[in-house]
Amino acid sequence: MDFEDFYNTNKDLFYRWAYSYLHDRENARDIVQEASMIVARHWPRVSRMENAVGYMLRIIGNLAKKQQRKPQAVFLDDDGWNTLTEENDMESRIDNEKQEAWLYEALNTLKRVEKEVILLRDVEEMDFATIAKNLKLNLSTTKSHYRRAKLKLLKLWEETYGQKNM
Repeated sequence: MDFEDFYNTNKDLFYRWAYSYLHDRENARDIVQEASMIVARHWPRVSRMENAVGYMLRIIGNLAKKQQRKPQAVFLDDDGWNTLTEENDMESRIDNEKQEAWLYEALNTLKRVEKEVILLRDVEEMDFATIAKNLKLNLSTTKSHYRRAKLKLLKLWEETYGQKNM
């Protein structure tokens, strides 16, 4: 069976699976399309799998979860734009710049491996298994470095800003 036949046979299932996560038609279609591109690229390997449909559903689920974690865009009409003042915008920009500078300084206080794990996990959005493989560490060691680094950053944040919400 080629990929096109595989997809055409199961496309309704794929769409329903994505829709069950996102509850939005357009986003569900986008996720199915993205997952299809991934599977099509690796079709020679995937076609030999015992459960290629299950593999595709797992990819769809992971992509849907990843999309749900991303902040949603906010669209303002003309009235919404009028309520934003330059003063508020400037204050928030200054606060963000201060916090970003603080974060770079705080990251530099971490051990090299802790910093790498934090950046790969939180910035590059890699899963722990991929990080462990790339850094040639055990999975549990990678998770320990991540947790330890997060706790160090949280402690520094509380000392600097006196807040627990990072």
